[in-house]
This record gives sequence, structure tokens and C-alpha cells, in this order.
Amino acid sequence: MTNSKYITCLKRSEGQLRGIQKMIEGDRDATDSSEI
Repeated sequence: MTNSKYITCLKRSEGQLRGIQKMIEGDRDATDSSEI
């Protein structure tokens, strides 16, 4: 993998983790995300 592919993968993971963090902070159930 090239560095740019690693960066892309890390940014995607970061976005997913931020979404999970917002769900936790907002007391949303993880199953709520399946309804989006």
C-alpha cells in the first residue's frame, strides 16, 4: 500500500469512529445507525 492509500483508510476509519463517538455522547443505541 502506498502512503496515500493508508491516509485514505485512516481518514475513513476516523470518520466512522467520530460517528460512533457522537452516538455514545448522544446516548443513541448503536442499532439506531442501521436505520439511517
